[in-house]
Amino acid sequence: MVTSDVGSKKWIIATSIALGLFMSFTTAMAAASKDSVSTQRGATNHYVAFGDSLTAGYEPYKGRYYGFVDRLYEQALYHGRAALVNDGIDGLTSTGLRTWLDSVVKDRPIDIAMVQPYLDDPNDGTIQHGKHMFAQPEVVRNDITTANVITITIGGNDFLNSLAELLPMSAMDRATFAASLNKTYDANVKQIISDLRTLNPNARIRIANQYNPLWSSMIGYGEFENLATGFTKNLQSVIASLNDTSGQGASTSTNASVDAPLQMVDIAATFTGHQLSATHIAQADVHPTQLGYSYKAEDFAASLWKNPVKLSGSSNSITVVADGRVLSSDEVALINGSAYVQVRALADAFGLTVNWDATLEEIRWTGVPSNGVTGDSIDMRLHVGSSDVQFNGSRATMAGTVHLVNGRSYAPLRSLVGAIGGQVVYVAPDNAAYIVQ
Repeated sequence: MVTSDVGSKKWIIATSIALGLFMSFTTAMAAASKDSVSTQRGATNHYVAFGDSLTAGYEPYKGRYYGFVDRLYEQALYHGRAALVNDGIDGLTSTGLRTWLDSVVKDRPIDIAMVQPYLDDPNDGTIQHGKHMFAQPEVVRNDITTANVITITIGGNDFLNSLAELLPMSAMDRATFAASLNKTYDANVKQIISDLRTLNPNARIRIANQYNPLWSSMIGYGEFENLATGFTKNLQSVIASLNDTSGQGASTSTNASVDAPLQMVDIAATFTGHQLSATHIAQADVHPTQLGYSYKAEDFAASLWKNPVKLSGSSNSITVVADGRVLSSDEVALINGSAYVQVRALADAFGLTVNWDATLEEIRWTGVPSNGVTGDSIDMRLHVGSSDVQFNGSRATMAGTVHLVNGRSYAPLRSLVGAIGGQVVYVAPDNAAYIVQ
């Protein structure tokens, strides 16, 4: 086929972009713990993320990352106290991750050059662990063994590093070479999952297929759509073999069950038709936009939790989540720039009894909190216009006074929750506050 020089360049650009991300295989693993993160409240949810730039949340020209991992962490907060470790490293390949996890299983420190030649994450420091963790296998081992949820995005760099060889090839040779890369990649993924299950044998695993970042009118779209379809079929085969090996039964369908040990999350279907808005492809970059990362988080969340919550915080209002319930807008108020919560609404969320003494203008909470903030019976008293709080006979001072607004009492959120032994975790991008035990 004869093409113009311009057309040839367009094909090379399109091929480079598409191969780079399309083969960026994404895995989500819910590693084992005594409690299922999908059903238990009050338990601590440990979320660990391994992988490449998609785990890190990379976007071009962005200094601070906010990707799907951050959003999935927020879903964990919705179910109770949660902790996040993000081990996403830009440029990491499946071979690099396999080498790293192998050193963790063997409890053997490893140098960065041994993990992967020329691996140097320029974003180290914005990520919690990064390359320094290669020398601390005991820390990573603890992260894995205590995790409820583990996610992995890996594989894109495997193919990016081979583009120089792939591009000049004929279609037949390219297919043969891609099949060889896939074979190596499949072996790496199987070993990665095996290592994680060695350290956390009851792990639930979620593996996403890959989206085609090219839109339908772009040169090469059809070819790479075919590759995406083939990749999905290959991934389903890998999932089935891994489940059969574990004796837990194969699950290859999307969102088969939040309790399934291993299944595929079909992010490719979600991105189809939304490539221009969900990726930076218009700027010749395949990474997701904020909308794209939101799509990924929603797909993963739906595979891990029943009815994941969708928040819509704004700069003018704050969303408060208490014991899995999103408080209504009239139950939350911003007073002098601080978050206040309706006293009765928070008590109801915790299953406490509220009594009002009009003469003393006293609000009294009694009972045992339903979400396990404290296992003991509580007796707490507040007074309108005062910042004092009496809790089981002890006195404390809140950050602000109790306000009466339209006949309803409001108290400082963080102080009120802290008084009964709880904690407020604030997530700035969503302007949301999660009340956890």
